[in-house]
Amino acid sequence: MPRPRRPSPARRVKCRGRPRPNSSISLRGFDTEEHARAFGNLATTYVHTFSRYIDLAALDGITIASDYAQALLQLNRGYETKHKLTPSESIVWASP
Repeated sequence: MPRPRRPSPARRVKCRGRPRPNSSISLRGFDTEEHARAFGNLATTYVHTFSRYIDLAALDGITIASDYAQALLQLNRGYETKHKLTPSESIVWASP
């Protein structure tokens, strides 16, 4: 099977928006800590790769969970609120 081609330098876009140094990846519901660490390392690699092409400077954190609805309820947003977050029901496209 042929290896995927990397974008040519002319098509590659450099982006200054690296993720914040204190961005975190929260992993919940994995069967072992070893599996969670392995998946977290993979997710970190993807985030840094994506940051070459899209601005992730405002990224505060990533949550990966088997029970995402519960993880959203427990999310610390840095301020008090009575509004409960709920997962979206479909794909959400953010416009710039």
